[in-house]
Amino acid sequence: MKPVEELMAEHQAILKMLNILEKILLVHKKDHIISIPHLNQIVIFFKVFIDKCHHGKEEKFLFPAFEEAGIPNEGGLMGIMSEEHHLGRQYVEEMSKALNLKENEDHNISRFSEASYRYTGLLRSHIEKENQILFPMGEARLSSMDRKKISDQFFQWEKNEIGWDQHESFHCLVENLGSIY
Repeated sequence: MKPVEELMAEHQAILKMLNILEKILLVHKKDHIISIPHLNQIVIFFKVFIDKCHHGKEEKFLFPAFEEAGIPNEGGLMGIMSEEHHLGRQYVEEMSKALNLKENEDHNISRFSEASYRYTGLLRSHIEKENQILFPMGEARLSSMDRKKISDQFFQWEKNEIGWDQHESFHCLVENLGSIY
């Protein structure tokens, strides 16, 4: 699988998890029922699968390869994508903090929900820009050797930094929560 195809497949898992989160928040809004353990699992998914694994591969390997192939980073779309990664980290941190506070649970769920809606909106737009503009533009400029090198880097990153079994467990989490919500 080409590196861009791999990232786009991860985008599908990310979008599924965003849908799950939105369903959880809708159930809470309607019935005032929420599973804090599920929210904690989702935040871990955001921190590890999305940020460390997915965004890590983009920032450490793909974006530098695109820049080397002639796509500007600073002031360009890749720069915007990196800024959005940073903003997303802030939203996830807000969600995490809201879940870890013990007092006034309703207020904390409200804080969590607000950060969640900002994050899901950001990521949906972000993924669309990558899938529709950045990835096709960058893919067109990469040689087969570039693709092979990036694929190898992705594999090593997941193996050494994430853990291959960890990556698969996140896909299982998406499927499990999807069957519940």
